[in-house]
Amino acid sequence: MYPEPVLVLPQHLPLPPGFLEAAGGKEELAELLLRRGVKTVEEVREILYPEVHPLTSPWEFGGAMEEAVERICAAREREEAVCVYGDYDVDGVTATAVLVEALHQMGMKVRPYLPHRHREGYGLHREAVEKLGSSGVKLLVTCDCGSSDGEVVDCARQGGMDVVVTDHHRMGGTPPMNVPIINPHLLQEGHTLRTLSGCGVAFFLVRALAERSGTAIQQEDFLDLVALSIVADAVPLRGESRRLLKRGLGQLVSPHRTGLKALLSSAGGIRRIFSAEDVAFQLVPRLNAAGRLESASSVLELLLTGDRDRAMYLAHYLEGINRERRRLTDISLQEALAELEGGESGRIPIFLCNPFWHPGIIGILAGRLAEAFHMPSFVLTRKGNLLVGSARTAGGVDLFDGVKRCRDILLSCGGHKGACGFSLYPENLSFFRERLETIFREPERRPSPPLLTPDFVLHPSRLTPSLWEICEQAAPFGEEFSEPLFYCPAWEVREEQVMGDGSHLRMVVEKDGHSFPALWWRGAGRIDRRSKIDLAFVLSRDTYRSDTERLLKIIFARG
Repeated sequence: MYPEPVLVLPQHLPLPPGFLEAAGGKEELAELLLRRGVKTVEEVREILYPEVHPLTSPWEFGGAMEEAVERICAAREREEAVCVYGDYDVDGVTATAVLVEALHQMGMKVRPYLPHRHREGYGLHREAVEKLGSSGVKLLVTCDCGSSDGEVVDCARQGGMDVVVTDHHRMGGTPPMNVPIINPHLLQEGHTLRTLSGCGVAFFLVRALAERSGTAIQQEDFLDLVALSIVADAVPLRGESRRLLKRGLGQLVSPHRTGLKALLSSAGGIRRIFSAEDVAFQLVPRLNAAGRLESASSVLELLLTGDRDRAMYLAHYLEGINRERRRLTDISLQEALAELEGGESGRIPIFLCNPFWHPGIIGILAGRLAEAFHMPSFVLTRKGNLLVGSARTAGGVDLFDGVKRCRDILLSCGGHKGACGFSLYPENLSFFRERLETIFREPERRPSPPLLTPDFVLHPSRLTPSLWEICEQAAPFGEEFSEPLFYCPAWEVREEQVMGDGSHLRMVVEKDGHSFPALWWRGAGRIDRRSKIDLAFVLSRDTYRSDTERLLKIIFARG
C-alpha cells in the first residue's frame, strides 16, 4: 500500500515581464501562478481578483438560452405546472434547488423531482417522466442530466410535455432533438463557460430569466449553492467556475441559508468554513451521503427550508446517514484489504466483487483502493439480478477508454478518464475481468509511477505568516489548480498523537529550532519517529481547534 513516489524537484522558472508586479511583488506567488499554467499578466489579475471581473453574459449560450427562457416565461403566463428534474448528487441537488427557488420567486407552479440512485439511476427515467406527464406537468426542465436521454425526452414530448435541458455532461448516448439544450460542451473549446458545473448552468439560466422576465430574482443568493456544486463535482477551476467559486465561498463562510447553518451546527467540530477544502471534506460528504444510501430529497429540503426546527431535524438526520456511510465504507475497506492480502494483490487492475457491499459506497471504496495502491481499481456488488460496479483510476491511465472496449459484455457504462460506472449480468463477470486484465497489460495502460512534484523546496525559516497569506491569496484551490506543495527534508518528530478513528496523525515537527504543528490524514503507523523524516506538505489552518492556528498538512513523509 501507498507506494513511495519518485521525487521530482522543481526547476527554476523565469518570470515573464510584468508577472512579478501583477502579483504584488510577491515572488513565490508569481512563481506559483506560472507553475499553474497562468501565462499572461491579465490572467494573473483575473486569478487573484476574480470577484472584480464581471460574470459572462448568459446569452453566450445563444439560441438554446433564448428558446429556454421564452418557453419558461410562457409557462408562467399560462400558469402551467413545471417540474425541475435533477439528480441525486450534490451538483444535481443544488442545481434543482437553484431552479426551484428561482421559479418560485417568479410566481410559478413548480415541483422538484430527484431520481432514486438505486431504483432509477442517473438521468431521465421513463416511468417517472410518464407519471409526471399524467399528473399535469406541461414543462420539464432538467438540471445536471438529460444530454444523453433523447429517447425519454421524446417520450415526454409525446406525452404532452415540452422539455428544456440544462446539463454539463458530455453529449453521448442518444442526444435529444428539437429541444433547447443548455450545455457548456456545445460551446467552443476553451470558452470560459466550458467548465461550469450542472448547478452553474442552472444559475446561468436563472440569470437570463431575471434579465428577460423582469422579476427581481435574488441571483446572488444562489452563489453558495453554485460553490458547493463546483467543489463537489471537482470541475476545473478555470474561467467562470473560478470566479463563481470565489464569490460563493464568501457566502459559505457566513451562510445565509437556514439549512446550511443547521448542518454546520449539527456537525460537531466544524467551527466554520474557511476554504474549498473545508467544503470538500466537511459539507460535501454530509450532503452526498443521503443520495448514496437513501434518497436525496432530504438534502433538497434542507437547502430550501427556512424553518429552523425543520432544518435542525434534517441536519441531524443527514449527520446520522453520513455516520452510517462512514461505517459501511470502513467495514468494506477492511474486507477489501483482507481480500487483496489473501491472494488478489499483484493483478492489474484491482478487481473486487462482494455482493454484500452497499452500491452507494463502491465508488468511495474504488477511490480509496486506487489511492492506496496507485492502481486502477474496479469494485462491484450485486443489485437485484445484476452486478453494478464503479471504477477509479491512478497513474494517469484513461480508465473509460479501456472500459468502452468491454461494451459487448456490459449492459451499461458511463464516465470519463478518471472514473466510471457500469452494470453487467453475473454470468459475464469472469469474461469482464479477463478482458480488463488483457487491456490493462498493454504498455500504454500501465500506471505510471507516482510522482512527488513539489512547487518549492525551502528551509523552515521561510515558513512565515506571510507565506500562509500568499497561499491564501492564490486560493481557491481544486481541480487543475492545486494547492502549492512544499518540500523540506530532515525534520524531527517531537510529539505524536493518533486522531479520529486511529488512522490519522497529529504531530509537532521541528528542524533547526523551527517547530510547527502538523496533520497527516491516514498517516498513523507510516513513519518511525526515532529517525528524521522528509516532508512534503501544504500550508493549512486548524479549523477544528482554532480559527487562526497555522499548521502543515502532510501529503507525504519518509524516514
